Amino acid sequence: MTTRLPSQRHARSSAAGTAMGGGAQGNDTRHGSTDNLADHAEREREETPLLVLNESGEDAPGDAAIAQRKQKGYYAYLVGWALCGLLNNTPYVLFLAAAERLLTGKSGVVLMCDVAPSLAIKVVGGAILYSTPYSPRIATTALLASAALAAVAYAQNPTQALTGVAVASLASGLGEFTFLALAGRCFAENAGGAKAEFAAWGAGTGAAGIAGTLIWIVATQVMKLTARATMLVAMPLPLLQYVAFAHLVRPVALGGNKADADDGDDADDDDSPLSWHVRMDTARKIFVPFIGPLLLVYFAEYSINQAMYLPLGLVAHHGDEARACSMYPRLQLTYHIGVLISRSSLFFIVCPYLWPMSLLQAANFAMGMMQIIKLQSSGSFVVLATFVFAVWEGILGGGVYVNAMNALGLSLSHSRKLREFALSIVGLGDTTGILLAGLLSSWMEHWLLSSYMGAATSRSLKC
Repeated sequence: MTTRLPSQRHARSSAAGTAMGGGAQGNDTRHGSTDNLADHAEREREETPLLVLNESGEDAPGDAAIAQRKQKGYYAYLVGWALCGLLNNTPYVLFLAAAERLLTGKSGVVLMCDVAPSLAIKVVGGAILYSTPYSPRIATTALLASAALAAVAYAQNPTQALTGVAVASLASGLGEFTFLALAGRCFAENAGGAKAEFAAWGAGTGAAGIAGTLIWIVATQVMKLTARATMLVAMPLPLLQYVAFAHLVRPVALGGNKADADDGDDADDDDSPLSWHVRMDTARKIFVPFIGPLLLVYFAEYSINQAMYLPLGLVAHHGDEARACSMYPRLQLTYHIGVLISRSSLFFIVCPYLWPMSLLQAANFAMGMMQIIKLQSSGSFVVLATFVFAVWEGILGGGVYVNAMNALGLSLSHSRKLREFALSIVGLGDTTGILLAGLLSSWMEHWLLSSYMGAATSRSLKC
């Protein structure tokens, strides 16, 4: 026996099939404390035949959904989401992998330039960009990211290079803001208890960590290319993001190649934009359960990545600077393998325990500090343990990210407009955590190097 599960209107009727009118309210307990948010939004609710509730109480795709997947190129659609995530984050990761080359001992400064503009776009985006169509936003994202790689390639000094990094951050933030809102709009497909758009986007952004780091390692350490040549090789990649969106995502998500003016967040003719009061009320209610864990896990995670990886390499190799500098991008790569594992896991398993995972990441931060300052163990076993540590750190961070997005979307499954808005701003948590980590790392990495090597020696260290 199956029961229809009330769902939001699909983005376009041509993509969803024939909608069934109705106004019944679901009994899904996942709405939790956010149920009363519906009073401020969605004046109409329609029931679509995309999801059914099976006898075990779990979401499962109905016959109409399965048929629709085949008809509309469902798997190509998911590949498109994964490619957009991959290409959105690759320049961001590439700059982090190159951080010690750009400013040795000050990778926290690189991190801040790689994050602060992204935070700014997420802060103002919910207020001023919600009515801007998706297509121009994504085209702007691709152009800015490509221009940033060119700017860093031809930079004549660190200030110019950091300006290019900041432009890439702006592009990455705009892309994430836009695609998460779009995922909320298309929130209608099931993937192992999670939602397919989040699972595919998470897998793509997780793969970006490996792609960006591998580009840097292979280009500079295997092919012996200069930093400039590496950036120029990567420069065309962001432009492919718009191609993937236009040909794989947009035809299903937005009902085909319609006019750009018709595919914004608030494109529905019978819906008015959410009021300022509703937006602030939504932001307040999602802070503790969703934004808070993201902030903590990413603060601890990026503090480790940017302030501790080089000192951990020096400790593990007993002060060998060349081997420590070589270990730095490899630790970044290993970390991103962990991120890929956890961000792809949403296809198979859902873990709702956001705060416990965040607290485990804080424990990782404490363990790294203890190793550098107190234990100072070295040797082959310690080198191996450091790489395992990096994988575990990545698993926790990626796990909190995808499960927070999925849980937030499920809790607001009754209201498309609230879901779009909430998913577009929840990224403030991870971005703020990363920015705070950059502020901390900008002096902590030098302090850790000085505590191990001595102040004079640490200042002369160049990777």
